[in-house]
Amino acid sequence: MELDSAEAHSVVRHLNTERATLSGINKAPIPSGRVMNGGNIVTVRTGDGRIYFLRADGTLVRFQSGMLPPDRAAVSSGPASASTRPAARISTGTFATFRHDGTLASLRVSGPNGLSIQHGAHGERVIIAHRPDHSTLVSTGPHSGYLERTIEQNGRTLIQRTYISGSRSWQRNYAKFNGRFTSMQANGPAPKLYVPRYHYAPAFYGWAGQGWAYPINSRWNWASRHWFVYYGSYFYPWSSYSDGSFWLTDYILGQTLSDDYDMQPENGSVPADASSDANGDNADLGQQSGDETVYAPFATAIPSEVKQEIAAEVHQQLMQESMASEDSSSAQAEAPDDPAQFLQAGQIFIVSTPLNVRIDAAYSPALPFGFQQCNLSPGDVLRLTRIPDYPSAMASNDATGPAIPSFASLEVVASQRGDCPAGVQVGVQTIALQEMENNFQAQLDDGLQMLHSQQGKDGLPAEPPSTLVEQPAATDLPPATANVGVLLQGLLAQANRAEAQIGQTVMSAPTVSN
Repeated sequence: MELDSAEAHSVVRHLNTERATLSGINKAPIPSGRVMNGGNIVTVRTGDGRIYFLRADGTLVRFQSGMLPPDRAAVSSGPASASTRPAARISTGTFATFRHDGTLASLRVSGPNGLSIQHGAHGERVIIAHRPDHSTLVSTGPHSGYLERTIEQNGRTLIQRTYISGSRSWQRNYAKFNGRFTSMQANGPAPKLYVPRYHYAPAFYGWAGQGWAYPINSRWNWASRHWFVYYGSYFYPWSSYSDGSFWLTDYILGQTLSDDYDMQPENGSVPADASSDANGDNADLGQQSGDETVYAPFATAIPSEVKQEIAAEVHQQLMQESMASEDSSSAQAEAPDDPAQFLQAGQIFIVSTPLNVRIDAAYSPALPFGFQQCNLSPGDVLRLTRIPDYPSAMASNDATGPAIPSFASLEVVASQRGDCPAGVQVGVQTIALQEMENNFQAQLDDGLQMLHSQQGKDGLPAEPPSTLVEQPAATDLPPATANVGVLLQGLLAQANRAEAQIGQTVMSAPTVSN
C-alpha cells in the first residue's frame, strides 16, 4: 500500500541509513518520493518518473525510468508483479535489474538506439539491438554473435542469421512460425523455426539411428580443449557408441558447452564444476542473506539416464527425417509449423542462452521462503513438467494461427555451479523453449554433417552409399553481410557506454516536476 508523506519520509531515511554502509550502486542515497511498502520490497517513485524497487536491507532490486506516463499510479512492488509492460507505448525509457551485491543483471534501453543486455551467472553477456533496417544484431561474447535479417529464397521468406565466433563464420536459416505465443508483444521478437541445411538419403538416417555392427570408440579431439577441462566434472562423454544417436547426443552437448565457454569474457577462469559456494558466503543453496536469487553451490552433472533420453529424442528425429526423405519433395519443405511436437510433458531441453527465470515455489517446497529466481546457463538441462492452460490456449486459433501459452514449468535436472539448483521447478517462456529447440535442431544438423564427412575416420564406421543434398543451395542465397564483426564491435561499445551511464541515470538528482 502507499504510505503517507511522513511514513514515506521515515522509510526512505531508514533505507538510506542502511545504504550508507554499502558500496557501489547500493551506496548512494535514494531520492524522496511516493513510497509503497510491499513487505519484502519497498517501491519509491520520484516526481520525475523514476521508480526504485529496494530490498529491506536497502539494496536495489530493480530500477525503471520513462516507462510510465507521468500520471500513472505507482506499480505494485514485489518481484512477482514486474509483468507490467508499458514500454511499448513510449519512445524512450530505461529498465535495469541488479543482483544483491549491486552488479548489473540486465538492462533494457528503449528508443532510437535502444538495446537489451542480459548478464549470465558465469560472466556471459548477451546484447540485442534492433536496427533501423529491421535486422537484429546480437552479441554473445567478446568475439561472437550474429546478425539476423529477412531474406527471400526460392519464392519463400526466410530469416537468416550470419554467425561469427573468432575467425569462423557460418549461416543458419529459419522459417516464420505460423502462429503466435501469447507472451509476444507487437514489438517483441518474432518466433522462428530452424530450417535444416542438409538432407540425406533414407539409408543414411537408418545407418545413423538403427545401430552399428559393433560399438565404436570415437576419438574426440576434446581432451586438449580448454572448454572440456572447464566442464570436466559436469559433462562426461560416453566411452563407446553403439549407434549415431548416442554419438550425436555427445556432439550436441559438447558443442553447446563449447559455445557457452566462448561467451564468457574470462573463458572460464573459475571451473564450472568447482565445489565451493557460488557466492562464497553460504553452503546449502548458496543464497545471500536478503537475496531473492538461489545459487547452486556445486554442479550437478548430466546423468547418464538423461543423456539416454536425449539420445532417444535424437533417434526419433532421425527416423522422422528418414521417412520424410522418402518423399523427394519433402527435402525442400520448410520447418514444421507446430511447436506442439516438443511441448510435451517429459520433453528434455538443453539451455542455449543465459536466462534469468522464476522459481515455481508451489513445486519447490524445499526452498526458503522469498527466494523467487535463479539463473540458467547454456548446457543446463531441463525437463518439461506442465504447461498451464495448454489445451485451451491451443484451441484459441485466429488468423495468425494457434496461440501457444506464455510459460511452461520445467524441472532442472542438471546445472552448473551458480545456476538454478537441480530439482527446483522453474517457469520458462515458451518462446525461450523454442530457441532451445532451434539450437538443438541446428546442432543435430551440424552433427549429422560431421558424422557424414568423418565416416570411416577417427574410429567411426563407414556409412552405406548415400546422397548428400544441401538445402538450401548456397547459390540461391543472398550474399552474407560481410561486416558483421565490425557491427558487433560497435554494439559492444554501445553496451559499454550504456552500462557506464546507468549509475548516473539511477542516482542523479531528481528534476523539478509540476
